[in-house]
Amino acid sequence: SGGMTAGAELRAGITAALTAANADGGVFGHKLILRVLDDGYIPANTTRNTIALAQGDGAYGLIGYLGSATSQAALEVAVNYSIPLVGAYAGSDGLRIPFQYNAINIRAGYRDEINGLVNYVLNFTPYTRISYFYQNDSSGQTGMSALLDALYAVNLVLFSSGCYPRDNIDVIPGLNQIANSCGSLYPEVVIVQGVSAAGAAFVNAARQVLPSSTLYLLLSLCATEDAVALMGNLST
Repeated sequence: SGGMTAGAELRAGITAALTAANADGGVFGHKLILRVLDDGYIPANTTRNTIALAQGDGAYGLIGYLGSATSQAALEVAVNYSIPLVGAYAGSDGLRIPFQYNAINIRAGYRDEINGLVNYVLNFTPYTRISYFYQNDSSGQTGMSALLDALYAVNLVLFSSGCYPRDNIDVIPGLNQIANSCGSLYPEVVIVQGVSAAGAAFVNAARQVLPSSTLYLLLSLCATEDAVALMGNLST
């Protein structure tokens, strides 16, 4: 998970669930064992780790993967070894379209999240100028496609967009793209997709540039509570 809090939280939750299951007799009398490897949020590491789990440890299933690119790397291994990938913390289309039996998703995809956010903006705010800040990888591109579709469905267009590279949190070029692409007009809403550190850095920087009335809506990868804590640290 590359040190992200969400990774540790996933591990804690899975550990608690398996402990409870084992206390109740396990699965057909067999105890469940959790083997944990950290990929550092790097897809190449994910592939190597997952092959080690599937081939070396003889894993019956994969669980708790964090991030779209890493989860998609894991899914390729899962398909090759005919084992399930359960509950990936990822929202990209690659885990959902086309349907694959090995991918057992238990959370909403980015399309579901973004449709909900667009509906919220239109039904509960007077705003129509919506921009998008995203991580430049498959997860961010899924979000972009989903947002364009959601806006098209309500006769709106994307006001502006900007991104940051997956391997660091340099958000300033993307912020400048969002702030400077439409002359004297600014976005009223910015949907933010990315890891917590990047989301927090973007919002802190954007508050110095965009109007104070700007509404920032964070997708789930930003792990909102984590991002709020980082905003406090980054703004001091």
